[in-house]
Amino acid sequence: MAQRQKENLVIVFMRAPIEETVKTRHQAVFSSQETLTLYRSCVLDTLDHLEPNGHDIRIDFCPAGEIGMITSWLGPKYSYREPKKDNHSVHAWPTVLEMGLAVDIGALF
Repeated sequence: MAQRQKENLVIVFMRAPIEETVKTRHQAVFSSQETLTLYRSCVLDTLDHLEPNGHDIRIDFCPAGEIGMITSWLGPKYSYREPKKDNHSVHAWPTVLEMGLAVDIGALF
């Protein structure tokens, strides 16, 4: 990987925005639809915050098999990495340590 990309790379870890699978601990207070809306907003806000700073953004997501959902939602402007296993952090963290910074959407709230 070129040095410029290494210095500017931010890997965003996220789950596919599937109702009743994201932010489930908040469903004691909010409906599954409300938590889905909250999660989607958090992802978009994070990406909107990173883009103007010139970062190369890669989306690492889970579960496997949801590339169509993710790319139709976020579009072609990012690079994407589908997990080798259902837990994206299993294979990604060694790469993160070598290549750049990371944001784990699930850890934000």
